[in-house]
Amino acid sequence: MDLRLLRSFVTMAEEGNVGRAAQRLYISQPALSKQLQRLEAFLGVELFHRHHRMLSLTPAGMSFFDDAQKLLAQAADITVRARNTARADASQVTVAFVAGLVGIASALLQAAQRQQPDLDVRLLRVEWTDQTDCLRNGRADLALVRLPIDERDLQRQVLISEPRVAGLASTHPLVARTALSICELEAEPIIRTSNQQDYWTVNPRPSGNAPILGPLANTVEEMLAVVSSGRCMCITAQSLAQANAHPGIAWVPITDISPSSVALTWPAQTPPAQLRDLAGLAQRTAVAVTSRTPAPPTESTRHAHP
Repeated sequence: MDLRLLRSFVTMAEEGNVGRAAQRLYISQPALSKQLQRLEAFLGVELFHRHHRMLSLTPAGMSFFDDAQKLLAQAADITVRARNTARADASQVTVAFVAGLVGIASALLQAAQRQQPDLDVRLLRVEWTDQTDCLRNGRADLALVRLPIDERDLQRQVLISEPRVAGLASTHPLVARTALSICELEAEPIIRTSNQQDYWTVNPRPSGNAPILGPLANTVEEMLAVVSSGRCMCITAQSLAQANAHPGIAWVPITDISPSSVALTWPAQTPPAQLRDLAGLAQRTAVAVTSRTPAPPTESTRHAHP
């Protein structure tokens, strides 16, 4: 059974509300509802009574809630014991990373090989929805993540912060601008995501309004395809834009929203033995990679260098 589905179920039961549970888990409400549907289909029972936006446990749900809490606690204990046993081989550490952070992850691996030759650093590419679960289920010892995340049972160290940029089809009239205010984008439909949707769509906007949501995109490739078609815009981090140049998209900085931060994250109860060495190395590596990366190409640059 997928432990992530169990965690989502327990959170929904504790909150009694899909919206609050989704906020706590840093995923969208539709994604959370689909997880519940998958779990109920797997079990063959209905776990909640639905009353508009409120949830209450069915008798089967109450029984399963108690068992799910026990199973999650057992899984956490097993993970801790496995990590403590693995410390006997303190030379090996697995670092997870998400899309857009491959440059930092690769540079960290190279720097570790040069400066810590006795340390066996292994990289693990994970999806956005798995950037913290990989730490909780023991697949990784450390993770390079993009904030915000579900920080329960985790600790983190911010490595860098960078601007967020608007991705617009190259035919859009706003691509001639060198910078934008989020207020100028209020009428623009924006891509939905399954992870951290309020953050990446800037919900609510300064006016108090919710953004106009476009189609769902769960991968960078889907995002690029939809934005280049002109159907809607997106907001992403500057380095992700730099790593995904596309002839049909122009990236314009947004000057009046909070930056996007990249952090090194680890389990609070079982930090890896190599944390001190790798944290400092990751900080220096992230700063170096970011400082030498050029700004996203402007529309005129895109026409000059397709």
